[in-house]
Amino acid sequence: MPPNILLVRNITNKIFSNGPDNDFVINAFIRLIETSSHLHFATPYFTRSDILLKAAGKGKTVELLIGLNEATSPRALRKLHGIPNITIRYFTSRFHAKIYIFDESVLLGSSNLTDGGLMSNREAVIQLDRNDDAEAVDDLRALFVELWEAGLTLTPEKLDDFEKTSDELRRFMPNSEQTIEAVLGQAQPHNINVASHTRSREWNFLKSLRRELYEEYYPAFREVQVILDTQGLRRFDPPNVGIANETNRSFKQTNPT
Repeated sequence: MPPNILLVRNITNKIFSNGPDNDFVINAFIRLIETSSHLHFATPYFTRSDILLKAAGKGKTVELLIGLNEATSPRALRKLHGIPNITIRYFTSRFHAKIYIFDESVLLGSSNLTDGGLMSNREAVIQLDRNDDAEAVDDLRALFVELWEAGLTLTPEKLDDFEKTSDELRRFMPNSEQTIEAVLGQAQPHNINVASHTRSREWNFLKSLRRELYEEYYPAFREVQVILDTQGLRRFDPPNVGIANETNRSFKQTNPT
């Protein structure tokens, strides 16, 4: 999807989540870049170099603070490294802030500067403007400066080492998300890529029933189990029936319907 195509219906919206209403984070991101001269971005995960290359090509200055980790693309960084108007610093751990500062606004929330963060993952991002949120904007600028000053400069040697290490890790490290989903099944929030509005009535009923069972009934069931066991209220007739069956019988006795 070309990054310069706006998909949002109402550009005055200040909450972006990549949801079914087409409130894509990328729309606010690109719109604010177009109206700014100085960009200060903090993102633990980074893969989208194209947007920043385009901004730098238009003479905008970019300070990019990233995390060097398994989710950051060394190849995306290499496309930016050494480009005029772009400066890159990094952390390797304990860095989780996502702050995008423009001339008069800030985007703050859960989105990383990745395809998922900008377009496909269900996110929660708010736009703060100087006219309405001057104090918060100034505080976020100060926080960015603090983080920026603590970051290390991404030198050519460090980038080479990161790319080599990253490639080696990818050869041996499985995709953890796919591994977990293979065992547990897939569970995703509603977004533009999930056919959530076409679910059958039966599927929705079963989902609701499962929630009620595990979020309401099961905790109550466990509480009764503990009471029976700790207060000496268990009945051992017939023998070896088990605490679960005894608890279930207690529910039937108190709830005859």
